[in-house]
Amino acid sequence: MTNEILAGDKLLNSLPDPTIDPRLLPHSMRIRTSYNRFDLYRFALKEAMKHCITPEQKSIIEMHYLKGKKRIEIAKELNIKPSTVTKKLQSGEAAIREYTAIYIEIYEMFEKNFLRED
Repeated sequence: MTNEILAGDKLLNSLPDPTIDPRLLPHSMRIRTSYNRFDLYRFALKEAMKHCITPEQKSIIEMHYLKGKKRIEIAKELNIKPSTVTKKLQSGEAAIREYTAIYIEIYEMFEKNFLRED
């Protein structure tokens, strides 16, 4: 997996760099000092954005991270309460964290059991 494959995805590239801002990083990866799985994490994040959040959550996440809008601005644009934006953003981030953690855990188990270099 290479960065070139992921480079065209504006939303993915606009999300926080986990080495600087760990909000979307799975909790298990937050305590690690090494982010040698960065490409794997980015791929898992891309899959999570496609499969594990609602269209409304995705829209709010895009507005917040890609467009840099504040929660109050998103609320006005979508005609919803700011607290609803916060809840949707937090639940979307939590779903993404959970999905990416599971994805990475499965990949690491697969790698350990089937891709060993003997």
